[in-house]
Amino acid sequence: MTLFPTTAAWKTMLAAAIAVGAAAAVLTADLHAQPMTSRRSVPPPSPAPAAPTSSGRAVDYKAKVVSHGPDRPDGTVWTLSGGVIFKSVDSVLRTDAATYNDKAQIATSPGALQIDDAQNTITAGKGVAYYKKRLADFVGNVRLVIRPRPQDKNASEGSLRREFKDPVTVLCESLQYNWRRKIGTATKGLTFKQKSRTLTADKAVYDGRAETLKLIGNVRGVDKEDDIRAATVLIGLKEGAEFLEISGSKDQPFVQGSFRVPDDTENKPGEEEVPEAAPDPAAPSPTAPAPVAPPR
Repeated sequence: MTLFPTTAAWKTMLAAAIAVGAAAAVLTADLHAQPMTSRRSVPPPSPAPAAPTSSGRAVDYKAKVVSHGPDRPDGTVWTLSGGVIFKSVDSVLRTDAATYNDKAQIATSPGALQIDDAQNTITAGKGVAYYKKRLADFVGNVRLVIRPRPQDKNASEGSLRREFKDPVTVLCESLQYNWRRKIGTATKGLTFKQKSRTLTADKAVYDGRAETLKLIGNVRGVDKEDDIRAATVLIGLKEGAEFLEISGSKDQPFVQGSFRVPDDTENKPGEEEVPEAAPDPAAPSPTAPAPVAPPR
């Protein structure tokens, strides 16, 4: 079978996945609130912005209560609670409570959180950032809404970014991002949704350096009358060098799918059937030999 009828539809939606890793990376700036390293137990009502450094960007924070525990060998734990907001240059994180261990360099939002930037909104049951490992985890009812960038309208003709015109919602139970390696991994109940299109898989791995997205295990895409199944889908997202590769595996060696094509023998709605004209009995049969005149 040919894959061309479904290729364009899935390239459009999968192009949006380039933002999955970028959205997860927002946590690295927002939860690492550098002002908490000061020795104040209660900050002023409107804290001054943190001074930018060569190793990071300024992060403002706000909470009803900010406190820290005693100095311990395993680190001092700072706690923020009540309407907690972290705001950086281009993103905002909101949660009810957050903690930060300055020695272990672990920031935790133990309850529901929401992160917003211009193109993405992510919500999750909780989030943890491990700064020594350069690793961020979102866990529980993870929902990522990815919106097209205005500049994508000017991308080169036929590119994935130009075809990405409608928001995509990504659902999963676990989203992990390593910002040192630029690797994002989504697992458990993974679903992509865009308008009438739905795509599911066991796992998705986004590689920011290679600019690829790989869907692994029980991949299935449904778009109105199109349906495709595969073991693995690999998408190249580098602008000007995009590609889409759909393949099987040892346990699932074949790519399977179905699509519809127009049937010219079927009448369109409201169209009357025109009966075929009856043959003229006087007309010679097209297969009968022509009569031969007798010799004179």
